[in-house]
Amino acid sequence: MLVEILQLASMILYKNIHLLVLFFAAFVVLPRIMVKVKARKPVMHDGSPDKKVTVAIPVYREDPTLFRKCCESVKRQNPDQFIVVIDSGDSALAKIAKENGAEVVLLDQRIGKRQALAEAWMRARNDIIVQVDSDIVLTDNCIRELVKPFDNPEIVGVETKHATEPGASKMAYVMTYIIEQNRLINSRGLNGGLVVVDGRCSAWRKHFLLSVKDKFTNEYWMGVKCAIGDDRFLSREAIKQGYKTTIQESAVVKVRAPDSFAMFLKQQIRWRRSGTKFWTKDLKEGVGPSWTYRVKTTTYYLAPFMLLLAIILDVFFFPTPFRLWNVALVPLIMIVGTTLITLLNQLIYFGRPLMPKYLIPQAVMGLFVMFPASIYGALTVKRQDVWATRGYDKTGKAFTIVAAALALAAVIGTSLMAVFAQEGEYF
Repeated sequence: MLVEILQLASMILYKNIHLLVLFFAAFVVLPRIMVKVKARKPVMHDGSPDKKVTVAIPVYREDPTLFRKCCESVKRQNPDQFIVVIDSGDSALAKIAKENGAEVVLLDQRIGKRQALAEAWMRARNDIIVQVDSDIVLTDNCIRELVKPFDNPEIVGVETKHATEPGASKMAYVMTYIIEQNRLINSRGLNGGLVVVDGRCSAWRKHFLLSVKDKFTNEYWMGVKCAIGDDRFLSREAIKQGYKTTIQESAVVKVRAPDSFAMFLKQQIRWRRSGTKFWTKDLKEGVGPSWTYRVKTTTYYLAPFMLLLAIILDVFFFPTPFRLWNVALVPLIMIVGTTLITLLNQLIYFGRPLMPKYLIPQAVMGLFVMFPASIYGALTVKRQDVWATRGYDKTGKAFTIVAAALALAAVIGTSLMAVFAQEGEYF
């Protein structure tokens, strides 16, 4: 942000063009203000809570302790029907499910989350199906609140509000908490056509799910059968068919942060891959319920690349007004600047900083970890078949190489700006 302030002053005083300050305005500040204006109050739908539902949990290699807590929280909701589809046949998980009154579908072979969900849809007796991930805990009356929006026949999908619970990694918890709070504001601002009805706990109408079942279980991207992005697929299909989706903030679930920062990163890379694919398809097919939706998604998925472009062009093609810089100060300026940007973002959305004592770590992680993770996820968008957080894969090692290269490039680039600035005529 220090750089942007100096660039803005240079633009005003000397009529110079600086792309970094333009990027900051177009891709950071304006989209947030736009969403915040539309997200002025919580979304609480009124309606009848007395609807019969089927709860469906697909489970694969879940921690038994977490799975037991999940099943117990569902049992307390007293659903009309409770189905657990166990992928790759785990008798210990099956026992836990049966102890909590679930109908168990035990699959011997690995079929994936999408097919497991479809198995539950086919067995559901009720028109409303609540899909729950196997590590989620529902709070009291969650389902009774979650089904209220379905009094509106135009609504086919409803997501819950997430309360973040700490895992084993403190930094993963901090970043997860911040992301969930940002998602909440975005869901409020995009009410009526969510970018994604989050699949960790959501409710859908059965007739809609069955209408897209074949496409859902047989989606391909660049020749690869898609395993990830199941919730984004359903959300997008709802928009394409002219339906509405929404959030019900009175329906709260507890979401446990990843137990390691590596697992958190893999999760974020998976989300970026899925989101980039669907955003590309949105552009191609003209999908989007509102201009807010289009602006928000476009600025979000283009931002990492536009930031790289702005920095490169500013370094090599435009005058830099930073005579006070020197190479030794570059790391400090980067940390202070990103911290101020993080603070401004949170002031726009929340009116206050979230977790103030972790503000600097948030900024450092955003620049040196989340930024390269976004680049890496977009560049590897073809990998729609890799879940990454269940079982071993090479995502972590590959990302580490990309992150290190981008971090090194950032330091070299800003150092060049400092060197070039010694010959400048400004400030």
